[in-house]
Amino acid sequence: MQSTGEPLGLHQLEAQRQAVLSKGDVESATRHEMQILATLLNSQFGQAHVDQQQDLVMLQVMLHSSLPRQQKQH
Repeated sequence: MQSTGEPLGLHQLEAQRQAVLSKGDVESATRHEMQILATLLNSQFGQAHVDQQQDLVMLQVMLHSSLPRQQKQH
């Protein structure tokens, strides 16, 4: 992930996470960690987002091959 540099907003998210964690708010820290993960995934792969209601980080990956398809032989 370092090949593209630090994503925008990552430093702020990490600082916010540390602030809530220092107050003992583990639930908020977990939400910030999920957002940090989504931010990192988004910077490399795109289409990552957090579903707070389900406590999920979702990533959509679309693959496209430039190789020609082989015809099935009958």
